[in-house]
Amino acid sequence: MIDELERINLRFFELFGELYENVEFLSNESYKYMEQVLFNQYKTEVEKFLLDKQLDDEKEIYELKKRVKNLVPSGILFFKNEAKILTNKKLKKEFEKYFADFKSFLNSADNHKEEQEQK
Repeated sequence: MIDELERINLRFFELFGELYENVEFLSNESYKYMEQVLFNQYKTEVEKFLLDKQLDDEKEIYELKKRVKNLVPSGILFFKNEAKILTNKKLKKEFEKYFADFKSFLNSADNHKEEQEQK
């Protein structure tokens, strides 16, 4: 995780450095615009990275919960285990909602990025 975040930071640090080195060739308005575009792209990249990391963490937690549920004995009548059935339904609903929210966020981020590119 740290390596990927460091790579993003280093890449944008270099881009901002190159922009600063060439400030004398740009109008003040152009410089400010390019600086803002770079900063917005940096925020997008970091946010995508953090959301991807969160998705991986949530998936791992889900898998661990499923493993615990399947490995810990839950009673004599496994096929009539109401708690197990309700837990599965609850987890399924939570993850469907989580992934739907995540997908809509990614779509809105893509739309925002396309709007920025069109400007």
